Amino acid sequence: MADPTTKTTLPTGGAPASDAVRLQILATEHWSLLATRGMTWNEMFARAGMYLTVLSAAVVALALMAQATEFGEDFRLFALLVLPVVFFVGVATQLRLGDARNEDVWLVVGMNRLRHAYLELAPELEPYFVTSHHDDMPGIMQTYGYDAGFGPVAYWRARPSWSGSSTPWWPASWPRSWPMPLVRCLRWPWVPGSSRR
Repeated sequence: MADPTTKTTLPTGGAPASDAVRLQILATEHWSLLATRGMTWNEMFARAGMYLTVLSAAVVALALMAQATEFGEDFRLFALLVLPVVFFVGVATQLRLGDARNEDVWLVVGMNRLRHAYLELAPELEPYFVTSHHDDMPGIMQTYGYDAGFGPVAYWRARPSWSGSSTPWWPASWPRSWPMPLVRCLRWPWVPGSSRR
């Protein structure tokens, strides 16, 4: 039986991996990032749902207490006990959702880098990629679907109305880049030297 305290070293200097092996490794990493991203989104939905449940329960409890005490001294005491809990849960939810959003952007950066590696293996496939293969801000926004011509903004601008005409109901004066001020608030410490290659 092998001694668990001994370190094994991987052989170095061997033949480079074939394109098939590289593709398999990249695909495995891509699916790992997709699974992690799915878990992050599930956590975001669960936390937001938990906060909405607490908020709804607090509103119902305050309404019942107000009806029972006719907004008397007991209602004020009850409100002073319930509202700080709702506030704390709301702040904690907001902080965690912000962290989860940053994690999601980090995962998108990783998936964009993997797409870049795919295109290094097969550059002729670039016209078939809808999402970006760059890890900079325009590439991230294209992957999220906020690039011109893609995503929910472009869909709702150009979708046909119920009458069958192609006149968009989205006012032309509204900016195409409406989420950009929100995204500019994000910090990008994990992409220090990101550039288009």
